[in-house]
Amino acid sequence: MLAVSLTFASLAVAIAFLLAPRTAITASRAPEATSTGQVGQLLPGDPVRGKELFTGVARFQKGGPPCLACHSVGGIGALGGGQLGPDLTAIGLAAQTLAGQQAVIQILTDFTGRPTMQAVWGQHPLTDQERADVVAFLTQAAIGRRPTGVVLILLAIAVVGSLAFWGLALVIWRRRLREVRRPLVVAVTAGRSQ
Repeated sequence: MLAVSLTFASLAVAIAFLLAPRTAITASRAPEATSTGQVGQLLPGDPVRGKELFTGVARFQKGGPPCLACHSVGGIGALGGGQLGPDLTAIGLAAQTLAGQQAVIQILTDFTGRPTMQAVWGQHPLTDQERADVVAFLTQAAIGRRPTGVVLILLAIAVVGSLAFWGLALVIWRRRLREVRRPLVVAVTAGRSQ
């Protein structure tokens, strides 16, 4: 069992999330955690900028790695992202409520009980605007799904690549198979005639 220590603030946010009604809110009303870790008014988040930050197209101001290096979220990338951290699609669904957004902001502010996140983000905390943008993106990404066409293209690439590999192997090793097979056939045929 994983030992996770929760602060009183993160526990209160989790309880508020569980008790909150499931209604969507706009990004401009979303809560924001200040540098002191207290929840305040969230800046309006830009989901396009959040996607750029999440995927690494745009850099975080304080130099942290892109979220996609460790996490995945529905509808992003052909292969879906990293596997070190959890899939954030459910987090995005939770962020559609006020309490859920508070919980996500708390996660992006306080890394207590998450040693990997603490090691990576402890020295490179997100700015308030970056948090707002990432939360706005996660809220939208949770609704989206990876297009079926992308999966079919990946499957086609895998099949064609496999066929090309085996075709090349057959061409390269055909002569070798004959050279190995011929002495064996001669040895077996010579053994029968004696």
